[in-house]
Order: sequence, then C-alpha cells, then structure tokens
Amino acid sequence: MLKPQARRWGFKRITAAVAVLIFAGVGTYLLASSRAATPDTSRQRPGTQDGRPVPSAGGIKAGTSGNPLLTPLATGLTPYAYLPYGGVSMADYGERVGTDQFHAAFILGAGCTPAWDGRTELGLTSQRGRAVAADIRSVRDRGGDVSVSFGGESGTELSNSCTDPRALQAAYQSVIDTYELTHINFDIEYDSESNQAAMARRVQAAKDLQDANPGLLISLTVPVGPQGLVDGGLNTLKRFRDAGVKVSNVGIMAMIFGQSSGRQSDVIKTAVEGTVRQMQSMYPGISQQEAHRAVNLIVLLGDNTGGETFTVADAVTIRQFIRDKGIGTWGYWSANRDKPCGVDGADLKQDTCSGVSQEAGQFGKLLR
Repeated sequence: MLKPQARRWGFKRITAAVAVLIFAGVGTYLLASSRAATPDTSRQRPGTQDGRPVPSAGGIKAGTSGNPLLTPLATGLTPYAYLPYGGVSMADYGERVGTDQFHAAFILGAGCTPAWDGRTELGLTSQRGRAVAADIRSVRDRGGDVSVSFGGESGTELSNSCTDPRALQAAYQSVIDTYELTHINFDIEYDSESNQAAMARRVQAAKDLQDANPGLLISLTVPVGPQGLVDGGLNTLKRFRDAGVKVSNVGIMAMIFGQSSGRQSDVIKTAVEGTVRQMQSMYPGISQQEAHRAVNLIVLLGDNTGGETFTVADAVTIRQFIRDKGIGTWGYWSANRDKPCGVDGADLKQDTCSGVSQEAGQFGKLLR
C-alpha cells in the first residue's frame, strides 16, 4: 500500500523582513515544484497505484524458518468464503468485521476444466466467475488479498478429474492467471488424500507451479484430531515436503472431532499443540515459535454435524490462545455462517448461519 510521503520543512530565524520574504518565496516555489513532480498518493484508494488496482495489495509475503520447505505465512484473520452461488461478498463482509484476507472456496474439476463448485456453468469466465473476480478486486482495493482454495469436502478436485499432468498444471495455472493470484490453497480431505494417483499428480503440479511462478505461496488445509494431525493429514504434509514444495502454512480443520463433551475451545487447543509438535518433527530445524506461526487454525462456527458447538464464548477463549501462542493465521468456515439463523433454522441446513446465539458478524469481530 502506498502511503503519502511525509515532508518536514525547517527555516532559520531571520530578523530582516526582506530576507523573510525572499526565503518564503523560494520555499513556496520549491514546494510547488516538488508537488508537481511527485504523484499525490494521499488521494489514491488503498491498494492502487496511479489509480489502478495492484494485485496482492496486502503485501502478503512468506517468512523464513529453520527449514527452507516451511515458510510461515502470517495473515491474521483469514476466513473461508463459500462463493459459487453468491451467498456472501468478501469485500462487504470484510469491511463489516474488519478483515481484508480470505480463502475463496472452492474450485473443483469438470474433467480438466476448473470451475466454481465443479459446475461448468460456474466457470472462470461465466457471470459468476466474473463476479468473483470483481469481489477479489474490491478486497484488494481495500489493501487486502484473496487466496483461491482447491478441493473441499465434496465434489471432485481437479487432480482427481484431470489425469493428464500437463493439462492439470495448465488448469491450476488458468485460475492463477484469471484472478492474478499469488497464493493458492489445497483443501485436502479424507477422500482426496486416499486417492494416491491423484495425490501424486497434485503434488507434482504444486511443485511445477512454484517453479513456473516464482514467489507463489502454497498453503495446505488438512484434517486434525484432538491430539493433532490425523494420518491423512500427516501423509499429505509428508508428500508435499518430499516433493520439495514450499508450504506457507498448514491449515488444520479444528472441527467435528467426534466428541460432544467438554468445551470446544479446550479440544482445539490440544489439537493445535499436537500439530505444532508434529510439524517440528516433520520439518527439522524449525522452532516452536515458527511452527505456531505456520499454523492456520480453522474452526467451524456454531453447530456442526458432530454434535459439537463452537460458541461466542469459545471464540473469546481462542482469541486469547492465538495471541498467547503467536499463531500466524486463523479463520473459520465460513463468512457465510457468521450470522444467526432464522426462526425455522432452514438456513442452518444450507450452511448459511451458525445455529447459535450471536449478532451478525460477531465471530469475525471477536477473532479479527
């Protein structure tokens, strides 16, 4: 983001009236010349240069750690937004709760063609695809940025539907080019992890994409249990590491643990600390602080299908935990859910409300 350049002017005390007039005149002339030669960035909108949007205006950059394959990415509050059917505007929601970073979900595959929710009528150049592009530009205009997420719980991820390695890389690249991305996310859940052929294609494509796009940030989202990453998550992380892919953060789906007793926030804490220990073992040389910074803690707002509930009180506890541990990125599924349900609760089934007592946007404001 461009900032107005501060200028300070000093004058020696001059007692002669004529000298004062002369110096004042010269100073006025020089100041006018300087302003004419230097663009006035103070009038520009955040995230623009000479009136044009700047991709990745938030200036997201990965850090370094004791292991070159783990490059901790700290973006603060970065919720997921489910975009295929237009249920939420990232720009509007971000302005309301005070965040400018998002994961846009989900790009899936129709053969080797990438599309929102895997539906050809929701392709990158469709009306919906153009609306997403406009929403991303609006987020960037405010100084933020958006990562596009591939995968998710349902549907067919590109590496599963596209078996030609070159076509697969080209499909991912087309999304990067369309939305001018510097950061992509792979949300790899149980079914996707178990397809070993697809996993091999995905990992190789990720490595080739980083080679073809210097500086491209790649983050992972994987399942986690109460004690840390489950076997599928560990296997995914290992495959990316062994292929030489630089991972900017490890998103853990701290939700649906399969136990309804106890506070959700307490289970989440143990899951994070278990993950940190596993990451230190997986990436030799990183410190505990670096591992915490490389975690992306993702919770599920409100009621979930496992009989568990993430409440407003849990959010307050987790906010302090994030601060105490120095966690680099955190968010939730999803911006769409950050509001109370209607009287009949039908919108909870549509995944567009939390199912708990809250004000609209309250989780985002608490966790920002």
